Amino acid sequence: MCKAFKLNYMANFTKKKQFVQLRAKGYSMRKIADELKVTIRTLYYWYNEFKFEIKLMSAIEHETMLESLNFNESGRLKNLFDDLHKIESSLTKKDFSVQPVCDLMKWKYSIISQINKLLPMETNSELPCDRETAFDSKPH
Repeated sequence: MCKAFKLNYMANFTKKKQFVQLRAKGYSMRKIADELKVTIRTLYYWYNEFKFEIKLMSAIEHETMLESLNFNESGRLKNLFDDLHKIESSLTKKDFSVQPVCDLMKWKYSIISQINKLLPMETNSELPCDRETAFDSKPH
C-alpha cells in the first residue's frame, strides 16, 4: 500500500511540475489538460497552488528570451550607434554606390529616433531629433 501511494504521489508531483513549466511558457489550460490527461478543474486547483512559481518562471523565460535575442537596452543602443556611425561614415565619404542618399537619410532618422526613445531625456538632447537636423549630411 505504501509503495502504491509513493508511486501515485511521484506521478502527481511530476504532472504538477510539468503543469508549472507549460503554463509559464504560455500554454492554454485546455492544451495542458490534454497533454497531462487531467481535468481543467484540476489545473485551476494547481494554478492556485503554484501561481507565484508560474509567474516567476514566466518572467525568467521572458527575460531569457529577450537576452538571447539581444534586446537588452545596452546591446540595442550599441547596435543602433554602430549603424548610425556606418551611415554617417558613408554620408561623409559621399559613398552612395550601395544605397541612394534618400534611403541612407531615412535610416539615419529612424536610428536616431530609436536611440532617442531608449536614452533618458537629459542625454538625448545632444542627438538630432527633428527631420531638419537629422537630414543634413554633416556628421554630428
